[in-house]
This record gives sequence, C-alpha cells and structure tokens, in this order.
Amino acid sequence: FYYKDGSVDKFGGEFLLIRQLQTDPPFKAGESILLRDPVDQIGRGRQAWQYLTGQRRVRRAPTIAFDGPDFVSSGQNYFDEVFMFLGSLERYNWKLVGKKEVYVPYNNNRFVNAKTEEAWSKHHLNPDKLRWELHRVWVVEADLAPGKRHAVPKKRFYVDEDSWSVLLVDGYDAQGKLWRTQHAVPFAAPDVPAQVSMTFTVFNLQAGTWMTSLVFNDLKAPYKVVDRRPDAYFTPDALAGAGVR
Repeated sequence: FYYKDGSVDKFGGEFLLIRQLQTDPPFKAGESILLRDPVDQIGRGRQAWQYLTGQRRVRRAPTIAFDGPDFVSSGQNYFDEVFMFLGSLERYNWKLVGKKEVYVPYNNNRFVNAKTEEAWSKHHLNPDKLRWELHRVWVVEADLAPGKRHAVPKKRFYVDEDSWSVLLVDGYDAQGKLWRTQHAVPFAAPDVPAQVSMTFTVFNLQAGTWMTSLVFNDLKAPYKVVDRRPDAYFTPDALAGAGVR
C-alpha cells in the first residue's frame, strides 16, 4: 500500500520483516534477531535467525515462536505476545465473536512523548499519560486446537475496527481463569500516515508481575520513518556481516 512500485504481482508473500539489534545490557550487546513472516504461516511458516556474539555465527532460531519465552525481555512474555500477537495462527481454533464498543487505548502521543519517569507508575503505566476512547472493536476468541499445545490455551482479542490493530488481549489458563492481560499503546504517526501500535504491556495477574516492551520514551525521535530497506538487508548473510562481537 505504501510502496509506489507495489503490486500484487510483485508481492513475494511476506508481510513482515524484522531485524533487531541488542545494544544493552553489555553482556547481550551485539546480539541480533531476524524474522521473515509469510502470509501463509502454516504452509511456509516463519523463518527466524539469531546472531550470537559468543559464537560469532548466525543460527536458525525455531524457538522464536508461539509460547517460547521472549529472551529479549528475560522471559517475561511469550514470543507470540509481542506486538500483541506475532506469529502463526496454527495452534488455535479461531472464532469471530462479533463487534462491540469498548474503551481502548488510542492516540497516545502524549504517552509516547512523555519522559520515562512520567510515563510509569509502580504497578502500571501512568494513567495521567494514557488516553482511552470508546471504539468499535472486533472480538476474536482463540481456543487451543486439538493435538496442539500452548501455555495459554485460550485468548480473547479486541481488534480495532479502524486500524485493524490488536488493542487488548485476555489470556486464560487451563482452568479458564484470567491469567494474562495485555494492552497496546497506539499513537498517531502522520509521517506514515497511520495509527501505529508498537508499545505494549503484559500483566501476569497470577504472578503479580508486568512488563512493557517497544518503548520510545526519552528518545530524540520516538518514531522515525526511514527509507525502504532492500530485501538483502533482511537476510542471514546481512546479519552475519553486521556482527561486531
């Protein structure tokens, strides 16, 4: 949609390319992750690689998926909780429940531009910096598919009707009790233009812990639109070539 030379004929079937570089803490600095996600997640599946500084080599990373603990956040969330949901749909049976109006986080530019000490409270993000509004959302339920396994056997997603972003998620344990809950922090990015949903929070209600990921606070440019990267940038060879440790 955003590429002037884009067309259905030229589309290679991959909708998401991610290349991430770790800079802190020092013992993890230099580690990199590369993900290539196809639209056909079941037939083709995710391709994932990781550059490990201790080994100075790029390796396949099949565990960067589903309910694998996210080592980027020290295991505080699962990999398919990143961006509210990331990865293949194959471990659940999906049901469109319907549409309803709920209060969801929206247009949170005030939060994104707040200093870190202003954006966080002790047990949640600072409600004085968050903005919520009444929105129409699609409610989608995901139940564990027969023969499959997942640490969170049931999820309920609330998908914004306008931006198609997942804004709220509830996760239930095997006893049907609410276990995990997530909310996004979407903001308006006129340079794209789009309502961008990057920052997200995961609450583990049973353990009494919470985490926030993809945080832009205190950065000079909270969100920057850059020139389109060539396909070669998102390859294992490029990942290896950029390794400095």
